[in-house]
Amino acid sequence: MKKLLLCTTISLALTACGGSSKTPVTVQPTPTPTTTPKNVLFFLGDGMGIATLTAARIYGVGEDGELTIDTFPETAFIKTYSNDAQVTDSAPSMAAYMTGVKMNNEVISMTPETKAFDEKGVSYLNGTDSACPSTNGKPVTTLLEIAKSKGIATGVVTTTRITHATPAVTYAHTCHRDAENTIAAQLVPATADKGYNDK
Repeated sequence: MKKLLLCTTISLALTACGGSSKTPVTVQPTPTPTTTPKNVLFFLGDGMGIATLTAARIYGVGEDGELTIDTFPETAFIKTYSNDAQVTDSAPSMAAYMTGVKMNNEVISMTPETKAFDEKGVSYLNGTDSACPSTNGKPVTTLLEIAKSKGIATGVVTTTRITHATPAVTYAHTCHRDAENTIAAQLVPATADKGYNDK
């Protein structure tokens, strides 16, 4: 009986694998969605790389398990080195995503020639206000600014200060990431007109 069952199973498997050479198998392409996405959510794990994901996977679901991020249909790697250093900081790293422009370490959404320090190595800061010369680079448009210009609502959610380098890159432009008063004023530009930034 076992031999008969095994032979029947093998026979069915071979039959299923066979086919007539006269009837080619065609694969239908996956249809392209015709609806426009309602929202786009961009998540960034600041400083998160392969080692961090591996540690999270082992801790959360074991070496053979899958994190939700592992199940995404598409993945990619991006080189986020900065314009002036192999090791980036948060500002130019996030700017690589938000603007597509390589900039110097410490710089928030400005052109590549923008410097955070003068020729003597002194930072362009006055406390937490910017002391950037007006000739020190130009703002680079961010994805959020492009979206807003098209009438799309935008927002930034963070587990750190909203004026911290990573979230600040989405909406602010300054030569130094630590100019958090200047960054805050750019997030809520109406406050500058009401004198809230006066010293």
